[in-house]
Amino acid sequence: MHKKPLLRAGAGIAAGLALALAVPLSASAHDVFIGSDPAPGSTVSTPLTQVTITFAEPPQNLGGDSTLVEVTDRAGRHYETGTAAVDGLDVRQAVDITTDGTFTINYRIVADDGHPVSTAIDTEWPPIVFTVKLASVAPGVPGRSSAAPSSLSGTSTPSTTSTPSASTGDAVGVASHAPGTFVGIGLGGAAVIVAAIITIVVIRRNRRH
Repeated sequence: MHKKPLLRAGAGIAAGLALALAVPLSASAHDVFIGSDPAPGSTVSTPLTQVTITFAEPPQNLGGDSTLVEVTDRAGRHYETGTAAVDGLDVRQAVDITTDGTFTINYRIVADDGHPVSTAIDTEWPPIVFTVKLASVAPGVPGRSSAAPSSLSGTSTPSTTSTPSASTGDAVGVASHAPGTFVGIGLGGAAVIVAAIITIVVIRRNRRH
């Protein structure tokens, strides 16, 4: 006679346990974030044209603003181009990031069970933060050697040395022979003068005799 109350009590306890377990199971049925590109905390060295967020279950593709991805820098500037697109387990968003900085991805999706998931309202879904630090460019004009003249400009750097022209060589030759020539002329003139003096002296002596 006392078995029925015991059975009823056992059934009530079982139902309570089932209900208690059902609540966390339904809550955990939301899409689980499993990764992104760029990854959280990562550093990117090239310009970005797209960010991707991946979930354990495919989000619902309801169109409109049901799927939303925002990529901003510390100043709050937005870098999205176009709208987010659901592709299986991935949500993709085109971006245009060509500068260094720290960027944050916030998103909102509709999970496969119909519940909205958002980094703005769900503390278990933190925003994705990553850094862009583009590779430095070597000094000088890209693609152009600073040691050689540009072939595009059609100009070249004049050489600091030049080959003497023929006329210059002639002038150097004349200059190198000029001292000898002047000496020869001087000696010839002196000889003429001495000869003239001797002739005059001889003539005068002959007249006296």
